[in-house]
Amino acid sequence: MERRSRFCIWASPHVRSLTLRVAQPTLVSYERETLINANNWVQEVLLRLPPVLETLDKLYSFSLHVSGTTPAFSFQVSPRAIQALINALPQSCVNLEIDTFGLDLIPPSLAATLSDQSPTHLCEALRHVLPRMHRVRIRLSSTCPALIGTFTKNEDTKTGFFNPIKAPHLETLLINCRRGHGLCYLCHNPTAPTAALTPWTPLASALRQFADTPEACSPSAKICILGSPTTNSLDESVHKTIAITDLHHQSTCAFPILRVTPNVPDGWLMRVGQGRGIFSHLWALEEFAEGKQWVDLSIGARLPLRIAETEGEEVLALPTVDEEEWRAAHARKSCVTWKNEALAGSILLDAETRVDPETYMDLAPVVEQTQRG
Repeated sequence: MERRSRFCIWASPHVRSLTLRVAQPTLVSYERETLINANNWVQEVLLRLPPVLETLDKLYSFSLHVSGTTPAFSFQVSPRAIQALINALPQSCVNLEIDTFGLDLIPPSLAATLSDQSPTHLCEALRHVLPRMHRVRIRLSSTCPALIGTFTKNEDTKTGFFNPIKAPHLETLLINCRRGHGLCYLCHNPTAPTAALTPWTPLASALRQFADTPEACSPSAKICILGSPTTNSLDESVHKTIAITDLHHQSTCAFPILRVTPNVPDGWLMRVGQGRGIFSHLWALEEFAEGKQWVDLSIGARLPLRIAETEGEEVLALPTVDEEEWRAAHARKSCVTWKNEALAGSILLDAETRVDPETYMDLAPVVEQTQRG
């Protein structure tokens, strides 16, 4: 976001898509006051935009995006500003991406000093616009089932029933909660464990009910949730994993990842199936695992892939390198997995497709199939 940026109101009738790329302003220091002023400035700029959004009656796609390559130090994208933007979207807007890269969480060191102090539940704001949406991608610091439904609480039993909303036009819904910090603290979910560390279990369960309810969404809609299991094991055969679950197909693709080159951002290897591996940044590996449902164009816009392919503009490829090519260029680099595979003469670590109806929603890491001895 640049301070000199301006929008010509006369252009409103011609705007079909709008991408807001949010980044931390250049910092002159890392002092507390500087960080506070930078965050408040971003909030103020974003809060000037809702009146502009309301004039864009031809807008069909909106993206608010924080890049994984953006340096950020105690940076916060104001939830209040995001809510105002969502509420201002015109009825014509049917494609929506809200991706804060998990930076809508107020940094604890600054929580008491930011101008944004009002309680904001972004899941509820999103739920109000979801019924008209076609393609949606969400990545916030926290998420909960309130995004796709409401709860009816039984005061006698202290339990509740989930009531999914109706989104008949929905074609794709992707919720990335890999960088989430837990359930929204404003979530009123009487069925969720109070000590839930991640939103995966209650959110995946709610999405399954949403997908299984014929009047809630079309059977052809692609309803997905992406997450990553917590791995504290000292067992080197248990690997970090990016898992994406397709609720309608009742299947999960689990991609193992490992750090081959420490202290290098693009030194992560992810196995993607049939023994193939790719190297890149973690953010790029996540987007690959998502199926690149939203993509960047050379002109700076972000759009759903299916729409982007019809725009006549270049779709930017993710910065990935095939494992074989990377290893040829870094012949001296190695890792335990490669050594084990060389000894075994076979691939021991690869992506998994989980289809067991009882366990496909379990967020479990991929385990290297190292042979005994």
